[in-house]
Amino acid sequence: SVIKQNPKGRKGIKTCFVPDKDDDSIFEAMLAKLNKGEQVYIVCPKVSEDEDEIYDDNIFLGGTNDGRLTSVTSMEKILHSKGIAKKYKTGILYGPMPEKKKLETMEQFLSGEIKILISTTVIEVGVDNPNANLMIIMDADRFGLSTLHQLRGRVGRGDKQSYCVLVSESKSELALSRMKMMCESTDGFELASKDLELRGPGDFFGTRQHGVPSLRAANLFTDLELATEACESINKVFETNPETAKILHYNIEKMFALRFGKKMGAI
Repeated sequence: SVIKQNPKGRKGIKTCFVPDKDDDSIFEAMLAKLNKGEQVYIVCPKVSEDEDEIYDDNIFLGGTNDGRLTSVTSMEKILHSKGIAKKYKTGILYGPMPEKKKLETMEQFLSGEIKILISTTVIEVGVDNPNANLMIIMDADRFGLSTLHQLRGRVGRGDKQSYCVLVSESKSELALSRMKMMCESTDGFELASKDLELRGPGDFFGTRQHGVPSLRAANLFTDLELATEACESINKVFETNPETAKILHYNIEKMFALRFGKKMGAI
């Protein structure tokens, strides 16, 4: 299935790039939304300051490794130092947290009790809060285009104007070109294709692109057009000619079994 349209009534998300983590405009934008009673997401690439693991592979993303990566815990301290966390309740969320605590934090954010949610990419999918209309992504160069697009999709779920702020101090041409792509496009298909072109389809348990397995019979980027055409052609046969469809299905199943060593009836 291909869905190209935004849900009815939603405004487009405006995306901007900030090349300095200390830029006051980041916190001014945050306060502007909070003062209106709206809520804010802040995404960081790691949980704590002493954590070594970074979610996406720097080699393929053109990011930096200057030791200034913002963590969830350090961002919480920054908000306290600026007096923002004192005025607006702040919560943190990351993968290894106890499940009960994660659910409790999300419930408080969805109810409006927590105004600022500082998180890792654990919020990439499955979070729907129409009152959260600002997404700030720290060290945005550390994430792939698809991840950035998914994170951006956490805002813009209501009728208010939403914004996504990409913050990165990287001077890499590749990283800066990716930030430019995000600011110029909200087309998930276009960004995903570019992401695959830049990084490859990756490995299921690797770091290049989590969750996208290597394919044994095709390349997800270079063969996408051919795979789409083949799928449409086969579906047309299935819809218009049931007898031919049975023969086609049998032959596909047989070829699949011969190619991958699967038993007949496995697909």
